[in-house]
Parts: sequence; C-alpha cells; structure tokens
Amino acid sequence: SHQGQSWGVVLVRAPGWGGTATATLEAPDGRTIDVGELRFADDGDAATWIVTGTSLEPYDHLTIVGEDGAELATASIEDA
Repeated sequence: SHQGQSWGVVLVRAPGWGGTATATLEAPDGRTIDVGELRFADDGDAATWIVTGTSLEPYDHLTIVGEDGAELATASIEDA
C-alpha cells in the first residue's frame, strides 16, 4: 500500500473439515511469517488475513498445517 503496509488474505474451502489450522508464509531464504489461525465453519470454509509494515514480497510459499501438525495444503505464490 502507499502507507508502507503489506496485506494478504487466505481463503480455504475444505468440505468436511473441522477444527483449526495455521497458515504460514515462507520465503526462499527460510524466513517465515505466521498469517494466523484458520477456524473452519461447519461448511468447511475458513479465512485469515495479515496486515503488516513488513514487505510480503519475498514470501513465495504458503503452508497450512492442521492441529495435529499434519500438512494440509501448500501453494506457490506468484507475483500479480
């Protein structure tokens, strides 16, 4: 943003899934940022977001991990 902020939104649809999960951004150099907790609704939808003064530009990978530590999903992030 022109205010020196970066932001991101994570939207998840996982019918039949319940509970919580954690979304984490990762940069190629190993740095990570916790985006936040995902709380799944009864229909399997969940969302979380981040607003930060840190540039998110270097972060090119997203991982979602369940309550039990199991990796639920990953995604590569491309420049828009």
